[in-house]
Amino acid sequence: MQLLIKFRAAQRLSLLLAAATVLLLISCAQRGGGRIKPVETRIGVVRDVLQKNWDHLETLHGRARLVIESPRQSFSGRALVNVKVPDSVFIKIEAILGLDVGQIFADDKAFLIYSPMEKLAYDGASSDTLNLKMFLGLDLTFPQLMHLISGAALLPELDNAVMQHQQDQLKISGELDGQFYDYFVDVKYGMISKIVLRDAAGQIQLVQEFKRFIKVGSARAPKMIRYTRPQDKESLTLFYDQLTVNKSIAAKEFYIKLPADVFKIRL
Repeated sequence: MQLLIKFRAAQRLSLLLAAATVLLLISCAQRGGGRIKPVETRIGVVRDVLQKNWDHLETLHGRARLVIESPRQSFSGRALVNVKVPDSVFIKIEAILGLDVGQIFADDKAFLIYSPMEKLAYDGASSDTLNLKMFLGLDLTFPQLMHLISGAALLPELDNAVMQHQQDQLKISGELDGQFYDYFVDVKYGMISKIVLRDAAGQIQLVQEFKRFIKVGSARAPKMIRYTRPQDKESLTLFYDQLTVNKSIAAKEFYIKLPADVFKIRL
């Protein structure tokens, strides 16, 4: 009798272990992401891996050297960046010696820009661009800002898309809304490393670069990000020297405290 009880207990344990293994495999399959096979020929598979790797990113906290170049300004300073995917971004920009130049908060509904030196605050809805030229030298929508500072670009559905294999990366080219895109994908990290946008005449309108990727758990992020508009002679570069991924960020770290005497402008 005791042998029969032990046998049945062993059977139950085996079934539980088998069930746990199946659940683990299903969970891993659902999370997906990771690297891309260098010989991959299906654009849809590449798009899915990029999306799943983006889905692994929950928060990003970083300190970076910020360089802005444009015909209107040339600036080199520091930036504190907090990101909570998918709905919150906070950026604090400092000049040399820690002088507070500006703070930016944006989510999918509204944005707030605070200039301490001018004692001005600008706010508005995030449905259009965020009016960031005064601080970042260029204008962006909220999704563009989120993907830019986190370095996790996605691959849209392109018309007439073709894919080429180039050593350790894939090049996917196609058309969207009358413009022509080249997406370069780092197969090792499963992330987009470069985007080139050309107009109908073939002129380069925008270049985005993402380099020096790090991997923390299942999440990935680049330590160098560059955003360039050659025709407008505008560029923004972030060099992260401190980068923390998927660690809890307190709600207060996304809050801009405005002084009582600040002048508010609705945009």
